Amino acid sequence: MDTKLIDYLSVLARIGLDEKEKELYSGQMESIIKWVDQIGELDFRQNESGSSAAETENLRDDSREDNFKGREAILKNFTSREFDFLKVKKVIEG
Repeated sequence: MDTKLIDYLSVLARIGLDEKEKELYSGQMESIIKWVDQIGELDFRQNESGSSAAETENLRDDSREDNFKGREAILKNFTSREFDFLKVKKVIEG
């Protein structure tokens, strides 16, 4: 990445850079571009289900777990209810 491009980017960003900063940002931009090129080499093809292979490798089975047993007791002891909703005191002033 040459300093001409860094100069152009600094004008677009409306920032002033000295020579030391231009060298620093030039190196950082080169590493970012290399990283983006690495991403471009990845295989994003999808399998027949429409998802990528990486998404389907480590999935767990979905199962509903009802671990909370005190729900009915809480609902029974609530003083103010409206339909299936529990009413609480207003905590926001205004």
